[in-house]
Amino acid sequence: MRQADPIFYPENFKEVHRVVEVIKEVAEKYGKTPAQVSLNWLITSSKVVVPIPGAKNPSQATDNAAAAGLRLSYEDWARIEKTSRSIRITRVIW
Repeated sequence: MRQADPIFYPENFKEVHRVVEVIKEVAEKYGKTPAQVSLNWLITSSKVVVPIPGAKNPSQATDNAAAAGLRLSYEDWARIEKTSRSIRITRVIW
């Protein structure tokens, strides 16, 4: 189903990959997972977006909860924010 959706075109993933790389670097710095950093960034970045992380077992729920206790430096938070805002997703309407 997603194969025909232009939002999933490879060139869009190249754009998103830049954000993923920054999140991975920040996660390594804090000894956290990229998912924890991503959740924390979403929680602290928006009053509109409410992330609802999935968990298939108690361990995943614990990992997700650890994102709430993370405190990124302003510089790290801003780096993720700036990179995220710089990407442009190509969306073709048929």
